Amino acid sequence: MKKIILLVVAIFFSYIATYAGNGNTIHKAITSQIKLPASLKNQKLDEKVNVAFTVENGKASVISVETSNAELKRCIIEQFGKMNFANAAEKQSATYFVAINFKVL
Repeated sequence: MKKIILLVVAIFFSYIATYAGNGNTIHKAITSQIKLPASLKNQKLDEKVNVAFTVENGKASVISVETSNAELKRCIIEQFGKMNFANAAEKQSATYFVAINFKVL
């Protein structure tokens, strides 16, 4: 059986050129809510996905997803749309950037 590892590393949050807080609650929300799509669990996957998104009224709006895997991109957009950032201490109406590493061994 393949071992599945989901790593969220290199979390970079920024708002234009201004530091927008420590990113802890947004980081926790992402790591607790993002899942590797079931359809990709049987593939050998080692993919870094860069996501730019805004948070407004506790909801994320994806600006861009950088990956060559169309299925993974679709799943990331779908999952970010369902995430709840209502309790995030970070600045609302800000643009955030996150690098998510997916790895299936």
